[in-house]
Amino acid sequence: MVLSQTAQTIWSNIFRSPQLSSHELIHGLIPTLLRYDVEKLIRCGYPSKDDCLSCKYSILEFDSDDEFEVAFYKCRADVAENVRVITKMLPKVTFSFGDALLQAVLNGEGWQKILDNPIAKTDLEECWEAIVPYMDAVCGTLTKNTEIPEIKELASDALRLLNGVIDSTSDDLEVQSNILSCISSLFYFVTFQPELKVKIYEKIFSHLSYVTDNTKNKEVMNLKRHSTSLLIKFSLNYPDLLLPDFDHLCDKIQALIPLSDLVTRFEKCALLEALMILSNSFCNFERQSNFLKAAWSFVDPIWANPVIIQGMQSTENFMSFLGLNKPFGSENPINQDAADLMFASNITRACIKRCIYPSDPEIAKKGDFIHPLSDLEEGVIYRNPAAEYVTGVIHEIVQIIKILNELYDPEVKQNFHLDYSKILDLTEVDKNSALGTFNFFW
Repeated sequence: MVLSQTAQTIWSNIFRSPQLSSHELIHGLIPTLLRYDVEKLIRCGYPSKDDCLSCKYSILEFDSDDEFEVAFYKCRADVAENVRVITKMLPKVTFSFGDALLQAVLNGEGWQKILDNPIAKTDLEECWEAIVPYMDAVCGTLTKNTEIPEIKELASDALRLLNGVIDSTSDDLEVQSNILSCISSLFYFVTFQPELKVKIYEKIFSHLSYVTDNTKNKEVMNLKRHSTSLLIKFSLNYPDLLLPDFDHLCDKIQALIPLSDLVTRFEKCALLEALMILSNSFCNFERQSNFLKAAWSFVDPIWANPVIIQGMQSTENFMSFLGLNKPFGSENPINQDAADLMFASNITRACIKRCIYPSDPEIAKKGDFIHPLSDLEEGVIYRNPAAEYVTGVIHEIVQIIKILNELYDPEVKQNFHLDYSKILDLTEVDKNSALGTFNFFW
């Protein structure tokens, strides 16, 4: 692993050199390099395992699996970065290789032949996980550099590949999540064939309505959250492409929201957030306001709930409301009111974060976003379509912020039950973020 990281650094320097990167000899080595690089994306070689030859070296290089994993993700990130640089140089080469890799896993095959008898483990599950960062690096580069002339030539192959990914199925939930990631990588090419959108919507919503004996299973929840995150990503990156389907998406989401057994509050919030992002493309104040009024109807009763209002009256009430002054136990019922408050807070946050007026003054004027009291001589005042709803609960938001700060008071902390004594401690992620130290997870 250490040697692989060093090699990636050397290749990175070569690709960034104008003289070396344009040399025919380097171009001739790239197909071979890609085969070896993709092998580095496969998760194997842990010191505690014996699934490939590199495990023996890992025992010498790392003291634990955790230490190895940090190095593995760092190496994976370095490989992906080199693939991005190569894609700018030779897009056909990297995409064609990705096509072969993805087609192999779609056909239920491993990469033994493609990678020419690699030392890494090439089971189907490992290959599915490894193809995700590769396709993301290649297609992400093409998406961000649409001036690359080869893109139009690659479109037909990309659409064929995308159709294959959409039609693929698996009983393994992690593989299904990897399939969604590949759809996300290839989604740019839907602009060449917009009718594919419907199949992608059906794929996403089929995961959201996924029924199992345990809908709270971690893998099921991860798959559903991945699906909702995709809708948000597509709404942010391709609003013009998705806008004609707004009513269709709205109907689908409205049908899902009442089904609490299928979708969690987090997923409901993410679905509504995707619609809020799309609604910005209406460029029509009245239409966007009407949509937000309908979306706000899901949380308006929550903010008006007497139990929640009472719980926000003081810090002591809030602690009792959350149960922080009581022992934690499985016999205690789930606090639905607290969960509802979290949902309402997240919807409010989404309104503040996502709902905006048009940046173009002419479009804003045409869409009636200029406030009636605006003075054209002193400056134009624009209306935010979410303002009416957010300002109605601004007092509650400020009150929650005040209470959350007061919870850190040493005297207040003494009232915490012992089971919750460490609830305000910084997590490892927060500590790393504050210190500027990060693990290189993909």
